[in-house]
Amino acid sequence: MSFAASVLTLYPEMFPGALGLSLAGRALEAGIWSLEAIQIRDFATDKHRTVDDTPAGGGAGMVMRADVLARAIDHASPPGDERPRLLMSPRGKPLTQAVVRELAAGPGAVILCGRFEGVDQRLIEARELEEVSIGDFILSGGEPAALVLLDAVVRLLPGVMGNAVSGEEESFENGLLEHPHYTRPQEFEGRPIPDVLISGNHKKIAEWRHAEAEKLTGERRPDLLTAIRNLRYDPSTKLLSVWFTPSGDRYDYEGVEPEVYAAFTAAASKGRFFNDFVRDRYSVRLVEYGRRR
Repeated sequence: MSFAASVLTLYPEMFPGALGLSLAGRALEAGIWSLEAIQIRDFATDKHRTVDDTPAGGGAGMVMRADVLARAIDHASPPGDERPRLLMSPRGKPLTQAVVRELAAGPGAVILCGRFEGVDQRLIEARELEEVSIGDFILSGGEPAALVLLDAVVRLLPGVMGNAVSGEEESFENGLLEHPHYTRPQEFEGRPIPDVLISGNHKKIAEWRHAEAEKLTGERRPDLLTAIRNLRYDPSTKLLSVWFTPSGDRYDYEGVEPEVYAAFTAAASKGRFFNDFVRDRYSVRLVEYGRRR
C-alpha cells in the first residue's frame, strides 16, 4: 500500500510543486506515494465561497471557519481512515526526524494548511488535529510547511532512495549532525581531502566521521547533545541523576535544590534548562555508561 497524502489548502496549485521533481517526483510517478490537493473553498456554502470570519473577542485578521473546514476534512478523511490529521501551525510540536520516521511508517497523512490568523480551536478539537511546526518562524501559510513535511517523509519511503544506508547516516538519524563530506579533486585551492578518508582503513574512517559529527553538533546544535532521556531525584541527599540521549550515559549532580529539580521537570525545554541552570553549577560524576559507538 502506498503512502497517501491529502492536503487541504486554499492554493491547490502549489502542489505538488517541488515534490513533482527529483526523488519525490519519480516516486510520485511510480505510485510509491500519492498526493491529493483539495480546495477548501469547495466546501463553503455561500456564493462568495467564504472560508474565514472575524475573530471572536475582536482583534486583527481573520480566522478560518470550523464548519467549512469540518466539511473539507470529513470529505478527505471519512470514517475508517487511519491516517493522522495534521495542522501545520507555528504553535505545533516540532517536526523532528523521529516524527518524520513515524509518519513514513504509516499509511499517509491528511494535512490542513492554515491561513490568516489561524484555525477555529473548536475544529482542532472536534477533528482531533495534531498541530505540527517546522520551526520558530512565521510563514504566509501552511503550504510551504506541508511541502517540507512531505519531502522529509517521502524520501524515507521504501524504494525512494537508491541507498538506504545514506539515509541512516544523515543528520539527526543518530542524534547528531552529519559529518563533513569530500570528493574529487583530491586537492581544491590548497585544501586536501583529510588523509584518513583516503587511507582505506574503514574503522578509522568511521571513527573520524563520528568524531567530526560530535564536534559539529557541539558547535552548532549543543541542544542535541544534551537531550534528556530521564531524570531521578533523591530529596534526602539532593542527588539528581540525569540520563542523556543518544549516548545513554547517566550523570549524578550533587547538592541540587528541590526547587531546581521541580523547575527542571516543569521546563518546556529540559535541554535548555540543563544548560542554563544545572551544567557547570554542581559537582558531577559519570556513574553509568550507555551505548558506546
